[in-house]
Amino acid sequence: MKNKKVLFLTTANLSIKPRLVKEIKEAQKKYEVHLVSFTIGNWSDSNHRNLADQLNIKNIELSATRNNFIQWLIVTSINKISLLLWPLFKKNLLLTTCASNKKSIILLLYILFNREKYCFANGRNNATLYPVYLLKTIKKTPFIFDVEDYHPCENVSWCNSLNEKMRREILMRNILPNSAYITSASPGIEQKTLDLLKSKINHQIILNSFPMGEFLQPTMNAENHKLKFVWFSLEISKSRGLEILLPALYEFKGDIELTLIGDLNQQFYNDFLVEYKELINFKPPMSQKKMHRKLIDFDIGLALELSDIDLNKQLALSNKIYAYTQAGLYILATDTLAQKQFIEEAPERGIVCGQTIVSMKKTLLQMIKNKEKIRANAVKRYNNAKSLAWENERVKLSEIWANIKTNH
Repeated sequence: MKNKKVLFLTTANLSIKPRLVKEIKEAQKKYEVHLVSFTIGNWSDSNHRNLADQLNIKNIELSATRNNFIQWLIVTSINKISLLLWPLFKKNLLLTTCASNKKSIILLLYILFNREKYCFANGRNNATLYPVYLLKTIKKTPFIFDVEDYHPCENVSWCNSLNEKMRREILMRNILPNSAYITSASPGIEQKTLDLLKSKINHQIILNSFPMGEFLQPTMNAENHKLKFVWFSLEISKSRGLEILLPALYEFKGDIELTLIGDLNQQFYNDFLVEYKELINFKPPMSQKKMHRKLIDFDIGLALELSDIDLNKQLALSNKIYAYTQAGLYILATDTLAQKQFIEEAPERGIVCGQTIVSMKKTLLQMIKNKEKIRANAVKRYNNAKSLAWENERVKLSEIWANIKTNH
């Protein structure tokens, strides 16, 4: 039985964090894994518990809902007071984290009363940053922080965005230099983080790729049927690039098929999608493995990130762009900085398109004309993508963990 324990902390859950699932599976080879996560109050909660059971980890679920009213009242009060005081005490890291995110407060309370000892802790998002730092402070537990997204530049429209950006920068700048290692999900996110810190720190890029065994090798299909497009996400909703895509696709409706996979937002359907329903095949959310095997049915994967959402979208590379690549699909990617760089590194992966309907139409026409070539190169793209596979990334993780100096 493994006697070395490691702790992963996230304010989300396994169902919506495939990167976390992959890392936990790798950690289980050497450690007993404990996970602290949050119930979200939707379909993902039950999926999370199923995944946790399958992984056979110690699953500690916290809640930020009003179901535990006393906890909610205490945490909300601390958050409100912290927001009022923060402009006067911006250098106070505890006050900064309490003002930044209520879930941080819940995590801090958990850590203060948890007696377990860990080889190391792994923080997964902004609200876990001070909690893992507290573990290092009071228990000498080294920590890794995964910068999957560049948190200061995420969309935080629910609050004073300038103040929240400043709080996140303060936390990252003052806490990350105390980490044993930071990992990043893309070159752009890594560079932006290092520019913020301006100090030497151990760092490594861990791609958002997947095991190659989850994908089927494409088959040569010479039939002269429509070009098949696919897009998937947890939710089919607004501001995801579909507003640009569908008006452009409509002009070529005789030459294409579009499948959208995810939980359909009914309001978005009523407001926008209904006008284009004849173009779309809707599919409900499916498991990661089923999704990846389903991709063999398509020609084109859509990576429709929008630069005007937030700067993080410019820097990030999504799970889906790796899934498309590893499945051998040809990618239609909007021209965010990260996606443009990804396609330019290996032009056979796909094509980059501007974020307008006019630009989308031009690109779609070009792809329809090159349909046979796109299909003919599918196996080549699939084989080339093996260099990106999770099998390579997990080796980096194992080396990081092996090099952490621990007292436990």
